[in-house]
Amino acid sequence: MNWLHKLIVSFIIFFLNSVSYSAVFPRYYRDAVVNSLGGTGSLYSYSTNSMVYNPALLNRAKFHFDLVNLGLELDNKFLKVVQFVNDNSDKFMNFDSLSSDPVENQRLQQEFFKDIEPYDDIWFDLGVSPQFCLTFKHFGLVITSSTQPSIKIDRGIFNPAVVVKGQSDLVVNVGYGNSMTQSFFGKSRTFEYGIGVHYLNRRQLTQKRVSAADISSGNDIANEVSEDLKDTKTGFGIDVGTISQLTENWEGALVIHNLISSYDGKVTKPTVVLGGNYNLKKRFISNSKLVSRWDGFVEFRDFFNSEGTALFYKTHFGTEASFYERLNFRMGLNRGYLGFGVGIDVFVLKLNYAYYGEELGRSPGQLPSYRHQLQASVGW
Repeated sequence: MNWLHKLIVSFIIFFLNSVSYSAVFPRYYRDAVVNSLGGTGSLYSYSTNSMVYNPALLNRAKFHFDLVNLGLELDNKFLKVVQFVNDNSDKFMNFDSLSSDPVENQRLQQEFFKDIEPYDDIWFDLGVSPQFCLTFKHFGLVITSSTQPSIKIDRGIFNPAVVVKGQSDLVVNVGYGNSMTQSFFGKSRTFEYGIGVHYLNRRQLTQKRVSAADISSGNDIANEVSEDLKDTKTGFGIDVGTISQLTENWEGALVIHNLISSYDGKVTKPTVVLGGNYNLKKRFISNSKLVSRWDGFVEFRDFFNSEGTALFYKTHFGTEASFYERLNFRMGLNRGYLGFGVGIDVFVLKLNYAYYGEELGRSPGQLPSYRHQLQASVGW
């Protein structure tokens, strides 16, 4: 490594550790493919959203245009909570007078409190995310509009209530990727590199108590939230990424998300991601014609611990086996939670499904949330 490379690496490390940051850039939409792979996206190049996770992947991009791209995400218990509220709307509204007899009224209240316990003070989400995607060699553009209403039941001290909140994001990602050959440690190496810029416009409704009688379906909740999304915040960030072949079967990635960024007028912390991809097909079944790809992914996020979370929270694993590039089976480990998915690619139609666990707290097992996600696109 010559003096210039040493200087650049030293500057990046110094910059990431010495600058004072006042906020963390908020997380936004992640597609079904990456979620089924345990969140390992830094080396997955077969999705139109790949540039979002590592702009260097645009060096591998082919022309692709999505005429329609729609994602739907649903918390495992979302519909169950909505049904519970709908079935018990009378009890929510008439909690103080469930019976004319005071003793019986108190007994019914205690029973209702017990029924509420499995849902008490836990947020359950619904997400709808249409996208526009356009990529070709070296360049890419992804525009995502994502709306996420959430519902919870608040047991309270005296009276239970239904609470909703939500957010609506407009995210624009544009990026460029290419490759270059440089000499490192006396050996010539080819590096793929990329730079991406994202803009986020977020409207939020923090919390709002609603009448249980108004919650009869998920659509009603979405409408209730959408009408009151008034708190608007904006931000931007610049991402940089590199990819290099480490050994015959291993390739590695380094991505710095939000190297330069700001959200709601505050400078936000960069997030460093280290990723690896092991070519399992080449290692174990190189002569197979049935399996066109078999990869194993590992990813370590937030290397400098900008979010202040546990070590296990930062580690992600995933694997995908592709049969004739038409049928894909995926499995992943996302912050300690197992997930899986399947993808179908038939001519202009792509369908991707994921079932995965997401930790809403700061350590595994604190606030688990299991989710279904379906993404359908029509394009070329």
